[in-house]
Amino acid sequence: MAGRYFSERDVSTFEHYNKELIGNPFSNTIGIINSIVYIYKISTEETKINMYGEAAGSTGKVYSPGVKLAALVSQDPGEVHTTEWGPDSKVTAAFNFLRASLVEIKFVIEVGDIVDWYDNYWEVQSINKSQFIGGQDNKKFAVQAMAFMVRRSQLQIERVRSI
Repeated sequence: MAGRYFSERDVSTFEHYNKELIGNPFSNTIGIINSIVYIYKISTEETKINMYGEAAGSTGKVYSPGVKLAALVSQDPGEVHTTEWGPDSKVTAAFNFLRASLVEIKFVIEVGDIVDWYDNYWEVQSINKSQFIGGQDNKKFAVQAMAFMVRRSQLQIERVRSI
């Protein structure tokens, strides 16, 4: 169903202004907000699995090199829970990406991907692809990835000093 409002010209204007706001690392355009994230995907070829389909042994999950993207990020303040093993924090964040930018580089964000932002690592737990312009389902605009903070020691992305 063609909408009376929000023509293709309107959609391209929205995309232009949003790219100007958040930037585009592939065209070396620095945005006003300029919040850059790196997304790491699990390397299925290099990750060894056991007979249960889990990441095997001491190697754990192995990740491919990160992809640099521009995003609009909102982080929750977080909660600290104290257990018998000490304090543990629970922090979540929402990473918003322009769908047109992802389509342009042929990149798909999936549950389980790791996001590197603000010197922390976040694991994507859910994805919302239903952000439409004017409520029209043929005018998809943004992709939102909800993620939670993970410990560096659980990842094989960088070397972590152990005691």
